[in-house]
Amino acid sequence: MLTSTHAVVVGAGPVGCAAALALARAGKRVALLDAGATGNRFAGEWLHPTGAKLLAELGFDPLRANVPHAPGTGFAIFTGGTAEPLLLPYPDSGPAIGCEHHVLVS
Repeated sequence: MLTSTHAVVVGAGPVGCAAALALARAGKRVALLDAGATGNRFAGEWLHPTGAKLLAELGFDPLRANVPHAPGTGFAIFTGGTAEPLLLPYPDSGPAIGCEHHVLVS
């Protein structure tokens, strides 16, 4: 119940999940609210390597758990036409993680 919580976090994206987890670990009762994905629309999260590492330290590590995700090593910029994409790899800081929003929320 919301009346028995110390904190309410609205939005269960990466930052909301991290905030709720940090508050809970500090002994607070937390309500994490999220509208959730509805229908067949794409609702995903792209966690850059630094964010992925921080969430892993908080206990959410899809690389080690049975969580559907896609690892990423950087970005590709498509300029259109027949030009080759411009590849922008991440430095050697680990992979990024792409997952559906509902996976992160759950």
